[in-house]
Amino acid sequence: MPDKQKKGGTGTKGSSPSSAKSNKPKRVRSETSDSEELPADGQPTLADINKSIQQILVAVTRSEERLAKLESSVSTLETLREDNTTLKERVASIEGNGRNHNLVFFGIPDSADETRSALFEVVSGEILKHFKLDEREVDKVTRLGKFLKDKIRPVLVTMVREKVRWQILSQKKALGKTLGPLVIKPDQSPEDRKNFGELKAYFIKYLKNGDPCSTMLIRNRVLYHLVKKTKMGQYRVEDGRVKEFRN
Repeated sequence: MPDKQKKGGTGTKGSSPSSAKSNKPKRVRSETSDSEELPADGQPTLADINKSIQQILVAVTRSEERLAKLESSVSTLETLREDNTTLKERVASIEGNGRNHNLVFFGIPDSADETRSALFEVVSGEILKHFKLDEREVDKVTRLGKFLKDKIRPVLVTMVREKVRWQILSQKKALGKTLGPLVIKPDQSPEDRKNFGELKAYFIKYLKNGDPCSTMLIRNRVLYHLVKKTKMGQYRVEDGRVKEFRN
């Protein structure tokens, strides 16, 4: 007795078209739109791309926030620098005002057992008499540094009035040999000494020109060029260079 055909078998003569059609795999419709269908293997989906864009936007936002904080810090740093410069200028001004009453005397005989009263007597009694000044114009005298046998220490002299200080500085050159080995200089900070040297060198090189009537006066870091006591110009050091300026 011949075997019966299995129900639903394929490839046999007795199978119907309807049963063959039902054996094909059905296509499952995607719940997403046509543009969001899954791409080929290994390629990112649109959702992945959107997610990456969002991550980039977040990173950009954070970078902008950090940049804003950095800019704020830079601005704060610049402000601090400006404040620091202002404070330095104020300190220099205060120190300069204090030094405006001071003179430094070089060449006054020195000794290990010297007393302040004896030094005061030498300065006020023996030196200032050449300038026709009373001892009451002297506030105090101070020997600078430690005693050394082979070196004469300078003496810092503080005058009561600033006007008298300038009087001594203006008259010392006229006295010349009367003062002997004594040298009198204004009390200056290291910066002021450097500034003074630059202005003096500029005057000798560019302004004097061998004219005996051409003189200079340096006050408060300003060089005044004088010819027969007539002001010809005024100069100061700016950005490492001597420049002429007008009030």
